[in-house]
Amino acid sequence: MNGCAIRTQQLLDPATGRSVMLAFDHGGGGMPRGGEDLPAVLDIVTGSAAQGVLLGPGVSRLAAARFARAGAPAMITALDAPVFDDIPGGHGAILGHRRVLSAKAALANGATAAKVVVPIGPGSRYDFSDSFELVARAAEESHEVGLPLMVEPALWGERVVGANATADDAAYDRVIAHSARQAWELGADMVKIHAPRDPEVLREIVQHSEGPVFVLGGDPATAEEFVSSVDAWIGAGALGVVVGRNVWARPNPALMVAALRAIVLDRDPDAALALLEVEQRVEAGV
Repeated sequence: MNGCAIRTQQLLDPATGRSVMLAFDHGGGGMPRGGEDLPAVLDIVTGSAAQGVLLGPGVSRLAAARFARAGAPAMITALDAPVFDDIPGGHGAILGHRRVLSAKAALANGATAAKVVVPIGPGSRYDFSDSFELVARAAEESHEVGLPLMVEPALWGERVVGANATADDAAYDRVIAHSARQAWELGADMVKIHAPRDPEVLREIVQHSEGPVFVLGGDPATAEEFVSSVDAWIGAGALGVVVGRNVWARPNPALMVAALRAIVLDRDPDAALALLEVEQRVEAGV
């Protein structure tokens, strides 16, 4: 067993082999809504009961000391940065994709794993093959220092967002399935994917994969809707979730993490719903 295999296991709950991970790698374009207070959100995510926390390259260095405690989550560090606008704070279809951190630096900062994206559907604004090379080089570098690489095929291109987004569920799911396979071919040790609209497609992706498959949290949703979705993803075979705003932007992130742990690790929807009822009472001041 090599360092990549060892560190991949460190991202998983030892009793169940599944994982709840949090993501706060959203700040490359500026201040994400609900995440403007960087120290406050870092306290939330690094102090949580999650198995792992995904951070951007610079923030991972700044936050490293927060992980230096018994029982802390593992740190996953992004090695790249997407560019959405040349005015900070803007957001839309992706404009570019650049490597900004070495795997060696991520390891020195305390990372247990590294992450890169493959922007899907960027259209004519830049060469899609550049991202292929970026991911393959990141995989090579990461493996040289024993860091497992999480690859995220991200549906951020002009051909799959906004007015050009496909309304065809089957076509949307085929893109996710094909891009997951591309991630393995480029050197991924684990993949982080958008949820297919058909749970059976997610089940097939998991069955056809050689490593862990995690589902990203996606757009903000009501707590009940989100927990129900997570239950379906884990039921289809995903080993866990990587969640951002649906945790740290909620009124009580700790209760949301507890609800996710009840679903993902314990497979106990009733316990998760009970925790959400507590969250609602806390939010209402009851």
